[in-house]
Amino acid sequence: MLKAGAEMTERLLTFPYPVGAVCTGHAIAMGAFLLLSADYRIGTNPEAKIQVNEVLIGLTLPHFAIEVCRQRLTPAHFSLAATTATRMTSKAR
Repeated sequence: MLKAGAEMTERLLTFPYPVGAVCTGHAIAMGAFLLLSADYRIGTNPEAKIQVNEVLIGLTLPHFAIEVCRQRLTPAHFSLAATTATRMTSKAR
């Protein structure tokens, strides 16, 4: 399953046209990586939680996941997401 997830994120990131993603609820683990792999992201629920939770449950982030986060998040948010598994929401601040 890990290989399939990595291949899917690679396909999204290398797709020759812009990719949009709509998130109607929570995006945890692979859901968060798929959202980050899209070029445009729309959240319909401001209370939805987006989290890279592998670190929180004692797993090591796969290399592809670290690189997706590094590419799509600011350095500060990358650090929060990848090292502390901070839960984020889609609320505008």
